[in-house]
Amino acid sequence: MEHKVLLSEISDGKLYKLNDEVMLGCDGCARTKHTASCCHFAEDTITLDSYDIYQLSKGGYTFQALYDKGLFALVPIDYLFIPSIHFSKGACPFLEAGRCSIHAFRPGLCRLFPLAKYITCDDPSDTHALDTLYYIKQIHECPCRSEKKTTVATWLSYDDPAEYDAFSLEWHTILGNLRTHLSSLPSLKELSHEITVFLSIFYFSPFDPEKPFRPQWEDRKKVFFDRISEKRK
Repeated sequence: MEHKVLLSEISDGKLYKLNDEVMLGCDGCARTKHTASCCHFAEDTITLDSYDIYQLSKGGYTFQALYDKGLFALVPIDYLFIPSIHFSKGACPFLEAGRCSIHAFRPGLCRLFPLAKYITCDDPSDTHALDTLYYIKQIHECPCRSEKKTTVATWLSYDDPAEYDAFSLEWHTILGNLRTHLSSLPSLKELSHEITVFLSIFYFSPFDPEKPFRPQWEDRKKVFFDRISEKRK
């Protein structure tokens, strides 16, 4: 989920990259009476992207199966409907006996917390300037203070954090293009159809967990951008 806020209001004011060290850790819950606090109050804000769907598939979970069970919900964001984990009983449905049952395959937003992504254009005056991804440490989200220092990459605990970095920027670009495309459509029927196609390409179409993410992602990107280009003609 994307938000437009002042960094000074929500973070320690620093911008971090993958190899930068940050005070992070889940030791705060262990030292207090809190138990998996972040798995209780994030109701319907854990939005999912294609990298999350791929990671879940490595654990044997398909988006279609989890969606059919009501574990995912479609959350309206601007013109979009983005799937999120559905907190139907005041807690994440994957929380079992105070522990995450999909921890090895958990979504990116869960891995990040209490970090968040911060995407900026370093030179807004340059129309060809590329966006840059940073990470910020949110200061009002986690009720337990950590006393450990670790790198952002270690905290994310992906096999390839750089791949996730690259994907995050590409996903940001795709959502931006999709918003622009949807805002130009003349009817609700067309809008609904295009959202359905978007969900089919990036969510319902299953990933092969035995194959690398990048080639499968490139195929989906091509389908998406070819479709957008065709619609703009």
